[in-house]
Amino acid sequence: KYAFAGFLAGCGRKFDRAGVIVGFALGNTLLALYVRELGSLTQIMAETGIASALCMLVPVRWYQGLKASIYSVYSVTATAEAAKPFGDLVTGRLDSWAEVLDELAATFSAVDVHRAADRDRPAEIEAEVRERVCGNCPLYRTCWQRDERQTVAVFAECLRRLESKGSVQPGDLPEYLEKRCVKLKELTLTLSLLYEVYRLNRYWYRRMVESRAVVAEQLRGIAGVLSNFAKEVGVGLCQVAAIEAQLREAALNGRLRVEDLRVALRDDGQVEVRMATRACTGGLYCQRVVAPVVSDVARRVYSVAHTACPLREKEEKCWFTLYPALRFRVAVGMATAPKEEVCGDTFVHLELKGGRYALILSDGMGTGAQAARESATTVSLLELLLKAGFSQELAVKTVNSLLLLHAPGESFATVDMAVLDLYAGWLQWIKIGAAPGFLHHRDGRTEMIETPSLPVGIISPIEVAVVEKGVEDGDLLVLVTDGLLDAWRGPERKEDWLVKCIREVGNGEPQKAASFILNRAHFAAGGTLPDDATVIVARVIRV
Repeated sequence: KYAFAGFLAGCGRKFDRAGVIVGFALGNTLLALYVRELGSLTQIMAETGIASALCMLVPVRWYQGLKASIYSVYSVTATAEAAKPFGDLVTGRLDSWAEVLDELAATFSAVDVHRAADRDRPAEIEAEVRERVCGNCPLYRTCWQRDERQTVAVFAECLRRLESKGSVQPGDLPEYLEKRCVKLKELTLTLSLLYEVYRLNRYWYRRMVESRAVVAEQLRGIAGVLSNFAKEVGVGLCQVAAIEAQLREAALNGRLRVEDLRVALRDDGQVEVRMATRACTGGLYCQRVVAPVVSDVARRVYSVAHTACPLREKEEKCWFTLYPALRFRVAVGMATAPKEEVCGDTFVHLELKGGRYALILSDGMGTGAQAARESATTVSLLELLLKAGFSQELAVKTVNSLLLLHAPGESFATVDMAVLDLYAGWLQWIKIGAAPGFLHHRDGRTEMIETPSLPVGIISPIEVAVVEKGVEDGDLLVLVTDGLLDAWRGPERKEDWLVKCIREVGNGEPQKAASFILNRAHFAAGGTLPDDATVIVARVIRV
């Protein structure tokens, strides 16, 4: 009976409590007519009337609390149980792939450039000469049996002279051979040819080793990306389940008025909260009540990012989304002046995962189109690697190896890269062959950031030094190329001159500050800059 009555009551739920009461009463009456005697109809109607009266007297918030309690217990348990095996599966699979790539990287790295065969190569050259030139010589027994020790010493001296000159002529050989050897011209020609083959083989072997090293670095980098991603997914899913459980508990305790709740993991690893409540008719319930509760639960500041306000869409339900709020944002200004038609400096600023913001400036070798291609290639590769999840150090090392393989010793560029953590207020600055950078604080202090190193594309491996600094609201970052510093021709240090320029525009807008510094460089150089000049000014602003 009660099941049928409950079914009809549920059919009338769209009409609020009145529809539920009518459906329940109708179900009880119909069953009484078909199942029981007519004499019990009065009792059934009395019971129905009492139940209907109690339903009307119970406050609505009690029903909402009961609904939230039942839904919260079931949903949180189901979410946790569903997320755990899925998270374990994903993280386990990603960790397995990372281990495979690490093993492949170790295999490619297990190559010694100075292998044993290279150390024994002089002995092989000596054996080849002994067989080809001396094998049918009438003095073979005399040289290689009776006077073998002396002949070996003379050949060692020949190889030393050959390594220093690259080739030998009859007059370059030791006096002992010139007086005794009857095949002097054939000996010198064979020695020169064999040494040339040995030199070429050694060159290409080392290039192969460098190529394997690049592949190993790439594999190791991808393994690191997968491993970090697995950790982010595992930790993120745990955070999602924990935050959702605590928010539903807050709704059960009356801290939140929630009709629907969805907690999800974003692409950048941050947790977003999407929620629906009854319309507050402009009371900003999402900002005044929900955002502080979510921030307290997640232990970080959350703010309302998107809303579907019913005041505009004329709906009773309000949907809104909360994101972790950044502590800082960055305003960037740039000014550049090419020496020729094409500037050889390239700059990019980009947002990275995890609330990070990167500034990358590169100065190609020389000026013009060739320098522009080198710097653009460097910046483009760094941008792609950083977006893929590579660390700053590994990204720079990978670009260095790729430039070396592309044109060893002929294609190089500087790297000036500053990465800001906008959540923590932390700066990591990497300089590879770049001009000094400057961090101007709001209190007037100016720090010069300088790390001595060669540009990328010259030597391998390369050492990457990371300078770490804390930043606050109003701090100014200044990145420049050497063309701007070289514009100063006065008696004081060019770095001190630039510090004075930065202090003059310490509180100005970044774009105006960059243009001001470049104009000062033009004036200091007498109107003509000695090289391509670029200045980047970035201000840290508290949100």
